[in-house]
Amino acid sequence: MKVVFVSNYLNRHQQFFCQEMYERLQGQFRFIQTEPMTKERTELGWQLEHTFDFVLDFSKREEESKHWIMESDAVLIGGTSDQYIQERLDAGKLVFRIEENIFKNGWRDIFDIHKWNMIRKCHFRYRNRPVYMLCASANLEKELSELGLYKGKRFPWGYFPETKEYDVVELLERKHSEYTKTGRIELVWCGRFIWWKHPEYIIYLARHWRNSKLPVHITMIGTGVKYKEIERTIRNEKLESYITLTGAVPQEQVRSYMEKAFVFLGTSGREEGWGAVLNEAMNSACIACVNRKMGAAGYLIENGINGYIYNSLDECEKQLEQITDAVGKNEDFREKEYRRMASEAYYTIRDTWNAEKAAEWLINKIKELQK
Repeated sequence: MKVVFVSNYLNRHQQFFCQEMYERLQGQFRFIQTEPMTKERTELGWQLEHTFDFVLDFSKREEESKHWIMESDAVLIGGTSDQYIQERLDAGKLVFRIEENIFKNGWRDIFDIHKWNMIRKCHFRYRNRPVYMLCASANLEKELSELGLYKGKRFPWGYFPETKEYDVVELLERKHSEYTKTGRIELVWCGRFIWWKHPEYIIYLARHWRNSKLPVHITMIGTGVKYKEIERTIRNEKLESYITLTGAVPQEQVRSYMEKAFVFLGTSGREEGWGAVLNEAMNSACIACVNRKMGAAGYLIENGINGYIYNSLDECEKQLEQITDAVGKNEDFREKEYRRMASEAYYTIRDTWNAEKAAEWLINKIKELQK
């Protein structure tokens, strides 16, 4: 079996899935990148440390890339133009689209004529062809259902960053040891400081923590256009004891912060197609409190079992109070409830939402569809 993945550029969110496919297909897999990585992504540490034998640059090896696209048993495409696979689509060969959202901007997209032209051209036009959808967002699955698209041809999907193996009991002991040492419950937030990731929500929550005298501290990891504004607000409102900004840090350091934290906060809106940082936090045995609009939330979080999904900041406040108050004062909760939820979060990633399981499922699905 030969499989090709066509996308803009390879990053850490796709790397481990691609490596798994390459190994399982004994080299009969290629990732075709169609453009260089943006400067913004490079500055945020997305640049990969290694080169991989399975990566083809379309602009430099166009003929070889076209051959792989046409002759493979299946092609995955996401994050780039249909022009690269147009000939394959017209030939009626097996294609999997990977998308996060159609209406990423909510109601504003509903009145966008260009959006509807795209839906007709990319999705409605090939409705009777072997074109399937891998939904890299629970929001997308809902949108497609409402539009009546890909009925019986859409499947849950996502992004699959590195999955680490931990002794989860030992990891939770380390978290508790950190709490015992500092007397503060550690939280973590990670992302670009841009409007739709809503870093300003942390300021709102920190004011509440100060007023309620909660023993809470959050580390905010990342940088972006709103960074200076957030930094200035923290200083002006004297919130330094509740919020620490790190700026951009290497990936391994991000995981070290998660390994110390009790809770991961995800404040992104629906513009966050997936949010792979949630995978990493759950893999690090953090209880996640995330906005229901975040793309990964509906797939990864089972509310009250392995994390929490909130609908408003007031609801988020209550969830955090429940966790922080109980962890700090209730020994039974710390020994039973927190450990159960944090362990469930870890096992969700280790046993289900990871590159190994994704590659296994996809290869089996291709074989099934070929029949």
